[in-house]
Amino acid sequence: MTAADSYELSMAVRLLLQAGREMQAAAARRMGLRVTDVQAMDLVTASGNKISPKELADRLGIRTASASVLIDRLTEAGHVRRTPVEQPEGKPRYRTNVSATEHARTEVRQTLKSVNDGFRELGAELTSEEAATVLDFLHRATDILHAYIAEAAEKPSEPAD
Repeated sequence: MTAADSYELSMAVRLLLQAGREMQAAAARRMGLRVTDVQAMDLVTASGNKISPKELADRLGIRTASASVLIDRLTEAGHVRRTPVEQPEGKPRYRTNVSATEHARTEVRQTLKSVNDGFRELGAELTSEEAATVLDFLHRATDILHAYIAEAAEKPSEPAD
């Protein structure tokens, strides 16, 4: 692969990520929600309903108080619920996880049906070998993003003068 090909591929990934953010904004408008609400619902469902309010706040880049307000808003709308977490013996602290309701899952599926169908159709055009290459690339690209996230969490930048 040439340097130009590598650059073009990098730009295509960047444009895909930007389109994903724009798609979330469009889905939020269609559902009558805020973009952060849609992002939160995506994180909750992707976590298998095992995400704490604190982790949700951290992953959204918002304060825990803001996450609490967001969870309250989504709970009132019937999209999520707080689920108590069993604590081991001797652990008095009450903890909850946030879980998506079936109503939310159905609404998101309906809202994103054309996107999901489009990706399935696109994937069906690939041979098994092509699919394996694309999947490997996407998994490795995801690993690069996760490495950046971990690095940024460990070493936040200092404000510029």
